[in-house]
Amino acid sequence: IVYRALEKLSEGDFIVLHSFEYTHFQYYLGDLTHVKRKCTECKKRATNREGECDFVVITPNCFVIIEVKNMGHIGNQSDPECNKDQQSQALAKTFQKSLDQRNKMVQFVKRFCKRLTVLQFTVYPNFEKASKKEFLISRDKLSSIIFKEDLEDLSEWWKDNVSDIVLCEPLHPEFRTKHEDVRNLLLAIWCTDKTICDKSKCSLGKCIVKIGKQLRSGRFTFRCNNPDVIPSPKIVQDVLGIDNLTKQQYDLIHSNEKLLWINGPAGAGKTVVLLAKILQLALSSENNKIMLFCETCDINGTMTSPEHLHKPLQKAGVKHVSICLTKVDGKPPDELWRKIKGYLNDNQVVIIMLQSLNGTTGDIEHINNISLIHIIRLFQGKGIHMFFDDIQGVFRLDKEEEDMNKDYEIIKALFEQSCSCQVWISCDTLQSPIYFADKEEEERFRHDSRLAALFNDKLSSTQLVSLSKNLRNTSDL
Repeated sequence: IVYRALEKLSEGDFIVLHSFEYTHFQYYLGDLTHVKRKCTECKKRATNREGECDFVVITPNCFVIIEVKNMGHIGNQSDPECNKDQQSQALAKTFQKSLDQRNKMVQFVKRFCKRLTVLQFTVYPNFEKASKKEFLISRDKLSSIIFKEDLEDLSEWWKDNVSDIVLCEPLHPEFRTKHEDVRNLLLAIWCTDKTICDKSKCSLGKCIVKIGKQLRSGRFTFRCNNPDVIPSPKIVQDVLGIDNLTKQQYDLIHSNEKLLWINGPAGAGKTVVLLAKILQLALSSENNKIMLFCETCDINGTMTSPEHLHKPLQKAGVKHVSICLTKVDGKPPDELWRKIKGYLNDNQVVIIMLQSLNGTTGDIEHINNISLIHIIRLFQGKGIHMFFDDIQGVFRLDKEEEDMNKDYEIIKALFEQSCSCQVWISCDTLQSPIYFADKEEEERFRHDSRLAALFNDKLSSTQLVSLSKNLRNTSDL
């Protein structure tokens, strides 16, 4: 009841910590006079639970401590067997217990800074205001009780007993940093269910990796800003480890379009969609042959394949191999065809890296666009599916006009290839204007306009897709 009432509050921004537990050692973190090695209790039970608070509400200017006493067994005032004296004694006893718990939590917070504002209350959700006289406590203590009627309209009660009081006593700028420090500490304690730190596992880097895995898996709360989220296909769950997809991503994976251009920012799920479709094709028939182009560079000279593409294929048991195209650039077309065909004979998927590291100069070398056009056209009519992952670098704007013309030739070659097989391309076209913002605006506009005209002329609305709001989009996070 109390939790739902707090959920409905519209009075500003705040954080609610439910069932806040703390150990003996944590309780004395703010006490500079406390020396752990000299404390008898620390030696005996430093990691045992010291106390618990039902609710800690953290507002921008204060902390609100709330204890809840249901008292359902004596709260039925219509019961003729209800002994008023016994009820008053029980109420006094439970209120004193809640007061002790509240004071202990207030002391915990104020160990860090005595000037912090901490308000404290006890909730009796089964008792109406008419029961006030039965509590047999002072008026000051009685004012710290939240009754049944207060919970029914907690916003009004909150305004009178929290917001207005805090506004009368605003947090001094000098103590704002302390307030934020205590807020962060309480959050850290509440989020941690282990009382002993394993230093071999405890690091910021590992926390980031763990959070990253949770984000990639699509495990998140279903809220109004994540509409149309549905469970992933089994192959996506089992191989890619992603439990949920947006409806847009789901529909793309099941699309039958021969030619599909997928645009979207980092984290939009472009690679996930491509890999899911590749896995569908590869596992549906061993006769399906696939070429996957990517711009991943062999940085250290030892990489045999891009890990983010290699691992899912390996996990699914799809035979694949990676080659660096710059190392065969310039070979005669018939020799190049025989070489790549040999890889396809032994594998279902050939990953082709369009970049490599020059071991002598240390420069990153890119495949020549003319060579890329030749390669695409080598496979025309051969029934080999082509996928391109994050190839916005192919359409870089730091080019001469003649080289830009090759961009359009590449796209036209892909259109031709899609007549006999699936050609799916993913990229973040926005990166080019960002990375090369120093280029003349007129030149960039002309290049973008030509690409747009080419897309609009050749692609339907179902073939030109933009992924935006989804599970992992960095701007949404």
